Amino acid sequence: MQSITYHLDASELDNRLIDSIKSLFKHGRVTVTVELDEKEISSDAILKKIQKNQSASVKYVFEGNEFDKVANQLLNDEAVDLQPYSRINS
Repeated sequence: MQSITYHLDASELDNRLIDSIKSLFKHGRVTVTVELDEKEISSDAILKKIQKNQSASVKYVFEGNEFDKVANQLLNDEAVDLQPYSRINS
């Protein structure tokens, strides 16, 4: 089964998407499913989180590739123990 995934902002949707699907699948029957990409957040939401985190009583410190490891675990919805990385603000 041939498939393709598009990741677009809702504001970018137009007839080009339909034309692209028609071109790729020619005369075959297709199923179209549209869902909200929940991993995407707005820059305003990111700024609010940064401001909130800057005033937090606990900070997290990562060395070397530790951040990449933790980020990948979080992106894969894996459990992460952040205790080894925490530091209390003074």
